[in-house]
Amino acid sequence: MLYHIKRKSITAFFCTNLLVYSCLIFGFANCANATENSIGTKEYKIINPYESVDWNSFGQFKACLHMHTNEFDGKYSPKEMIEDCYIKGYDVAAITDHNITNSTWDRTDKNPDNYLTTERLKEIKAGIGRNGRGMLPIPFSTEQTVLGHVNTYWADFCESTNVSIESKIKRCEELGGISHINHPGGDESAIFFFYEDQITEAGAEYLNEYTRLFHEYPSCVGIEALNKRYGNRESFRQMWDHILMNTMPNRPVWGFSSDDSHSVDETGFNSNIMLMPENTEENIRYSMENGTFYAVTSLTNNMTFIDSNSQNSFPIINNIIVNQEENSITISAQNYETIEWIADCRVIATGNRIDLNYYEDCVNNYIRAQIKGSGGLSLTQPFGIIDKTNSLIGDIDNNGKIDVLDFARLRKHILGLSEEILTPDQMLIADVDRNGELDSIDFAFMRLYLLGVIKNF
Repeated sequence: MLYHIKRKSITAFFCTNLLVYSCLIFGFANCANATENSIGTKEYKIINPYESVDWNSFGQFKACLHMHTNEFDGKYSPKEMIEDCYIKGYDVAAITDHNITNSTWDRTDKNPDNYLTTERLKEIKAGIGRNGRGMLPIPFSTEQTVLGHVNTYWADFCESTNVSIESKIKRCEELGGISHINHPGGDESAIFFFYEDQITEAGAEYLNEYTRLFHEYPSCVGIEALNKRYGNRESFRQMWDHILMNTMPNRPVWGFSSDDSHSVDETGFNSNIMLMPENTEENIRYSMENGTFYAVTSLTNNMTFIDSNSQNSFPIINNIIVNQEENSITISAQNYETIEWIADCRVIATGNRIDLNYYEDCVNNYIRAQIKGSGGLSLTQPFGIIDKTNSLIGDIDNNGKIDVLDFARLRKHILGLSEEILTPDQMLIADVDRNGELDSIDFAFMRLYLLGVIKNF
């Protein structure tokens, strides 16, 4: 049997000096005993939502995922809102009117003067007038707004009476779509969810319900952490953090940023920067489902393309490196002044790099970063954290021994015979040959162990 052993060996003298340096660079953590843990020995598994991103070759594409038109309570027509997004450099856009499903941007079943012509839609997709950088629509998008607001995408339905927030998420999932929860708690009631840094009874009720929904419906991919302008509604980000405390690392909840605009004057402040090899509908959905994007908000709405001559005011993330050996995460960015690292709803460190071993009393099941600059704010998605220091390799059921039940679960997982999916931490423990994959080699090693042919992995 093998237990995870900390591989990073540091002498006490080196750590003492490194602590002084880290305090100058990172700042002291806002949690108990952080300094005493500066030479911690825990071994972590960091689940990186950006693992599939090639930062050198992928493009950064701006997405507007929440806007309204005069089809309901907006001031401008769908055509005017689409053209405004195109002028402001968006690459992806979704019209999400209240309880009205937007099918296409050139629809003719409504007043055609309010929509694009088919020819103009082709031009926008082709990037005419934008050096070939097109803007794509997300089809069948709606803000379902009875008893809680949820944005649904790729789902052609609208429920407008006698429905709950759960019924809308469930119906969207049944139709093969995805969704995210908007401005959690609403515009007015959300301000009563937190008193200073403590969640209130009202906030706890919403938190418990949101947590249940995220566990129940995998198609509900996230929540709006930013809604309408820079710095607005801090309670949304507090609610996001509390949800992450309940769901991570096995069930990530992505943070979205939306203008929730009802006029062209309100569009262009908030967006989601999707990291994709190219701008396609398939890649857009993959990014939303898997968290390969970061959420941003700007002080101005003078938004242009992200390139070497970019004039965007918000911080732009150039690279994120996760070093599993060193238990560290490093962020490279531009247009920023500071990077804050947040765990359990608290800023625990600052600086472009964090080593989790300095903050072992602060970090539990997730960490995320927010990059602040004079012109805006950018939020990374949460990184899952698994403490594997005392994990017994092969003990999938976590009952303190390796037995035939572990063997059976591994076999079913590899052969795809079970609907019970192994969680990330279980897959980590089941990977007995430590090659980062679950395959027939792990199966063979566990069989040999149970037969007594080998004594450890």
